[in-house]
Order: sequence, then C-alpha cells, then structure tokens
Amino acid sequence: MAADLDKFSKTWSVFDLHATLVISVSDLPTLLVEVGAPLGAANLNDAKLLAIHMGLPIMKGGHHFTEVFAACARTALGVESLDKEV
Repeated sequence: MAADLDKFSKTWSVFDLHATLVISVSDLPTLLVEVGAPLGAANLNDAKLLAIHMGLPIMKGGHHFTEVFAACARTALGVESLDKEV
C-alpha cells in the first residue's frame, strides 16, 4: 500500500499545484482515473460513480487530500472505516 500512497500523492500534486491539500470537486473523477487501481478507477464513467459513492465532504470549495485518500483506501479494502483492525 505504500507504493499506492506514493502514486496517489504524486498524482494529487498534479491537481494541487499550490499544495493547498484541496482539489476542485470537478477534478476528482479525473484524479481517480489517473490514480488507477486499486485506489482509483479504470475509466471516467466508473470514476464519476465512485466519486458519488464516496460521499466526500466539500471543504473550501473542494475535496481535502486526507478525506479523498481515506475514501479511496476504504473502497479498495472494502471496509466502512479505517481503524486499527484494518
């Protein structure tokens, strides 16, 4: 999972050029496609559905890095929460 976090972080930086830790809501599906499996999606249609399914809060007009990564990890692991048991 460390390599997946690294890929996620590098991909995120393309969408968050000023390192604000927030990307626009409209960028999320494209980010998910760029991240790919297991944390993202294979294509834009799947990414749009995944983005809706994640139910992410909107902060400062966008989505926060931590919230998005946690949602991606939960989805990839098929769990509802990331606690000490995971």
